[in-house]
Amino acid sequence: MLDGLLKHPIFKNSFISFIGFGVTGLLGYLFQFFMSRRLSIANYGEFQSLVALLSILGVGSAALSYFVIAHASVFACHSDVEANRQFISWLRQKLSLLLIILFFIIIALSWPLQQILHLNSLWSTIIIGVTAVLSLNTVIYISIFTGWQNFFAVNVLTVASTVAKLLAGILIISFFPTATAATLVLALSAAGSYLLARSWSVHKFQLNQLSISSSNASWSQQYFAHRRVAADLGYIVIFTFLVLFMQNADVLFVKHFASADLAGHYGAFNLLGKIILWINLGIISATLPLAIAHEHTGAHATTRVRLYAYILISLVSLTVISLYLFIPVLLIKLSIGANYILYAPALWLIGLMNALLSLLLLEANFAFARRDLLVLPILGTTALVFTTGILFSPTAIASVAKSGIIAFGLGGISLLLFNLHASHSKKEIAPVPITTPPITGQPV
Repeated sequence: MLDGLLKHPIFKNSFISFIGFGVTGLLGYLFQFFMSRRLSIANYGEFQSLVALLSILGVGSAALSYFVIAHASVFACHSDVEANRQFISWLRQKLSLLLIILFFIIIALSWPLQQILHLNSLWSTIIIGVTAVLSLNTVIYISIFTGWQNFFAVNVLTVASTVAKLLAGILIISFFPTATAATLVLALSAAGSYLLARSWSVHKFQLNQLSISSSNASWSQQYFAHRRVAADLGYIVIFTFLVLFMQNADVLFVKHFASADLAGHYGAFNLLGKIILWINLGIISATLPLAIAHEHTGAHATTRVRLYAYILISLVSLTVISLYLFIPVLLIKLSIGANYILYAPALWLIGLMNALLSLLLLEANFAFARRDLLVLPILGTTALVFTTGILFSPTAIASVAKSGIIAFGLGGISLLLFNLHASHSKKEIAPVPITTPPITGQPV
């Protein structure tokens, strides 16, 4: 088994992602640790709520990422660079108008969001809106590399973006230690990431050699004649929203219902817990293009991929959770600072919550690769259980973590059983309906 794991593509891709995520995570957490020490606890809690808001507003970016990977993985499977160029050219044209509309929608929602989240400045939500638009552009180019399993390029781009964010954060927050200034750092980093990702992908895939055309007949009819873009997008947007909601809802609920001080503590603890998730995302991201390619070619080879992914995720999660269980105070003092040790015993619970969330996301991606509609009610129920648990006790860190453990544990087991049944069933699991007419506007 060990020899098979070491030779399997998931190990190679996961190893590259480990390095990239490790460097990115280290720099990212240096950035967060710097923020937690320079900002007041209340300001840091506000900043974390804005980061969570950005993640949820970024549902379009995440959905677009899934959309691009789902197509680019198929093109890569056939080594069809020309179809890849046609697809990206079509996508960029359809996306232009959406970006303008999205920006003005976020501007219109700025004041209500400021009131709901009790933010100090209206500019914070506006800057978050600009960052979301920039990220929507960037994700197209990074996702092309992911679909073609070029994880080296993906990780170079993410590391470069994180370096820019860290340097900008040190420079700006040293003089202006506010949550609004911290969001400006995110916007500047997003702008630099967009410019670099666009330049590299255009050069690598020669995207500027094809004139932009509204026609999607060639690549669509050749590889996706049995599917409709509108149906795919509806599925992807709902799927992505549920995934992002489960990753970020806890921070927003705590910020809304709890005191600013408790929200700051939970935001910092959630940051440490997310270390597990972010490392595991390197493994999860390596499985997605493999699973999509297997489903496209009819090679249902997900059993071995699942086994290897579970082994790697379990090793990572158990190692970090053990540290959080036995030496939480030391880790907190070394990272976010001694001001946060009051709730140290709850740290391992947040770590366990993120470990179970990692396994849930892994199984969700396997279902996504099949375009299985039935995964949506499972994810929706999981999100509902998570939300209900938080609302019962949003002012206790341990209770919020236990709500996540119960919801993600039950959701992960349900998805695992569902996927195993689908893999061994002789019947075709219900695909995304194709009766919806092709979309004529923007695809995302």
